[in-house]
Amino acid sequence: MAIADRSKHTLSKISELGIKTYTDYRGMIGKGKLDAVIIALPNYLHEESSTLAAEAGCDILMEKPLARNTEEAKRIADKVKKEGVRLMVGMCQRFITSCQRLKREIDACMLGRIDFASGLFFTGPFFEGRRVSEWVFDPLKIGGGVLLDTGCHLIDLFLWYFGDLHSVAGYTESLLNLGYDDYAEVLMRFKNGVNALAVVSWRTRIPCYRIEVVGEYGRRVALSKRFGIFDVGLRKALLSFVKENVVQRIKGRPFLPLGEEYYKELDYFVKCILTDETPKPDANDWLKVSEIIDLVYQQNSI
Repeated sequence: MAIADRSKHTLSKISELGIKTYTDYRGMIGKGKLDAVIIALPNYLHEESSTLAAEAGCDILMEKPLARNTEEAKRIADKVKKEGVRLMVGMCQRFITSCQRLKREIDACMLGRIDFASGLFFTGPFFEGRRVSEWVFDPLKIGGGVLLDTGCHLIDLFLWYFGDLHSVAGYTESLLNLGYDDYAEVLMRFKNGVNALAVVSWRTRIPCYRIEVVGEYGRRVALSKRFGIFDVGLRKALLSFVKENVVQRIKGRPFLPLGEEYYKELDYFVKCILTDETPKPDANDWLKVSEIIDLVYQQNSI
């Protein structure tokens, strides 16, 4: 096992655990003789790092977005296919318990004919107290704003839930004058007749996460207790936070305030490697998401 990071403080703490450390991922991939890598680098480094990992024969878990645009994503997809390695895109919301439950209910037709779905996701790098890396302010390095960074989650979920897309229309705004979008709406119509609306924002100081699906027999709602405390209530959110802390400690895992979906995602990725399965979502799944994002950006270009 090895970790590459530019933070001396982080590497110092990691080395205490007996894990080999590097200050440059290029050296780690070249010398580490690794079976798989987790890539959580700035967007503009995804193509280079995944190319090096694929050429070294490493399976890859790549933090979203896979790439800054569809053209770049296609090159990555072609490379991993050529080298015969697996690549999974870290769309963690597929591993949120309530989102997985909703997927099972949709597949089992428990809601009957579904007419409408909506998703709200208000979060982002500019919440008070967060440290923002310099590359985030460079439109070329980040590749896009809230639609690419946050909207990709809701688009991926709706594709996962409802299948092939019929048409898409979108709208973006940039009030923060960052050179890219800080608010976006995407309306998707699927071939099965479902209409789905995704709304994402980096502006609000109050985080929110809410997925709703409406069918002929009723509706279902998936919430995040961390992002949507005003939907589930502060008491329920705090109790869930404490419960998850205790559960993770019992399992011998460090507590991640962001949620157990990251553990579930990683467990699934490792299982796929051990059982020689293709992890999902893969590069081809991301291409479907990326094409929608690119289309919305094109619709709103000046």
